[in-house]
Amino acid sequence: MQSSMLKVGLTSLTALLLSACGDGGDSSGNSADNSQKTTPSKDVVATSDHAVNLTIITDPSLRSCVEQTGVQRTSQLQILECTDGQISNLSGLQQFTQLAVLNLTNNAITDLTPLSPLTSLYSLTLTRNQIASLQPLNTLNGLRELGVAYNQLTSLDGIEGMTALTKLFTDNNQLQSLDPISDTQIHHLVAHNNPAPLPSDLPSSIQTFRI
Repeated sequence: MQSSMLKVGLTSLTALLLSACGDGGDSSGNSADNSQKTTPSKDVVATSDHAVNLTIITDPSLRSCVEQTGVQRTSQLQILECTDGQISNLSGLQQFTQLAVLNLTNNAITDLTPLSPLTSLYSLTLTRNQIASLQPLNTLNGLRELGVAYNQLTSLDGIEGMTALTKLFTDNNQLQSLDPISDTQIHHLVAHNNPAPLPSDLPSSIQTFRI
């Protein structure tokens, strides 16, 4: 009898231990699964930074300007000034998605499309170029300062997407209307020497202006 009871007890203990081990295995498996689930997010962050590709910067003057910064990774370039260089093509700048300040004064730029992905831009200066449209910039919802004086603008279409814009310099263009300014939160506006009449309404946020 005692031998039978001992066998039953050992059998129960063995089953209990196996059950515990089985639960531990499941727990370990869940941990591995959870670890695997977090890996893609790390990979996504990593892909936001990569080696600078100079070959896709087709304008020689722009490529030389970027090369002179010495940056090796795209995330390292946050401020770029390429002025007075007769730059006409901005292709290749789209890789620098961490750019915060960009100054391209006094060049020969006409197309702003490569700047559309640069949503980290805070300040953009494009004074004295040959720009006829701001439409490609309507994705820049973090842009605070925009300088586009002395260009060939006939319209302000595109600024409706710049919801953070507080400073706009758009004097000496061919603007036919300043009305789009009414729907912005601009604080400081310079828009003289344009054929456009006074806007029908200035934004309530306006602090200083010259028209």
